[in-house]
Amino acid sequence: MSKNPYKILGLPIDSSIDEVKRTYKLIALKSHPDKLNNITDTEERNKKIKDFIEATNAYNKILKGEVNNFDNFDDCDFNFDFNNYNYEDFKFTYEDWEETFNNIRNSDLMKNLVNMYMKYKSKPAKKHNINVDIKYSDYFNTNKKKLRLFLKGVEEPVYINLNCKQYPSCTINYIDDNDNEHEINIKMIFINDKSANNDYYHLDEDENNETNKINLYYDLNIDTIDYIIGGTKELSFVNKEKLIINIEEFTDEKIIDNYGINGGSLIINYNYKPINKDIWNKLSDADKREMIRILEKLKMI
Repeated sequence: MSKNPYKILGLPIDSSIDEVKRTYKLIALKSHPDKLNNITDTEERNKKIKDFIEATNAYNKILKGEVNNFDNFDDCDFNFDFNNYNYEDFKFTYEDWEETFNNIRNSDLMKNLVNMYMKYKSKPAKKHNINVDIKYSDYFNTNKKKLRLFLKGVEEPVYINLNCKQYPSCTINYIDDNDNEHEINIKMIFINDKSANNDYYHLDEDENNETNKINLYYDLNIDTIDYIIGGTKELSFVNKEKLIINIEEFTDEKIIDNYGINGGSLIINYNYKPINKDIWNKLSDADKREMIRILEKLKMI
């Protein structure tokens, strides 16, 4: 059983044909070859092409009314024994590709798509530049940040699920109810506030570097024993992950690679807290004398 074509397009099954066409137009415009020229990542390009092919097949099925078999099914597991499979029995040759390509190229669907694309190409997209403040948790969270945007010339608000992993910027295409294409350029800016980021922070100059790597910092308080002989502390990271920090003796910081932004590091600064008066007064007189003896000896070394 194949995947529900409405699910492929990200639409509820009771969507109207106009909603189906509008959604498919947006996918087609984002995945058209002219839109992929600036994408150097092969995996990302292949994903967009795959999305386009799946969306085209889903769109075609819905328009032809071939959805009855999908109403009550999602993806089904398909177990295949690759060890006992004879690949010679099913070899997809160049002739197969050529025949498939010719069928697609000569189809009414492709002609309509080309006409639609030429129409939009002759009518440039309206560009919108937007700055969005994000927290470290938005970047490390697997959930996308939900935005409600009000674009100039568009009556209804635009709802966007922003993938903050694309920091520092991303571009989103949107088609309004009047079939106008909008190019929304979003620049993400990290909120550099300890209270908003669970006591983590970064240096402002890091946010403007060419590599887009940002080191995160955390100030960790340690006592005299931790500083002299080392110790272990548990730290809650911005994504709620528990980090075990092994403190090495007589060190001022610890660097954990790849725990920053875009491959940056997490740098933990040790704040040494000396013994205060209350703790000192809890010691016995004998312990105080022994401590003073040791400190006097250290001064003489």
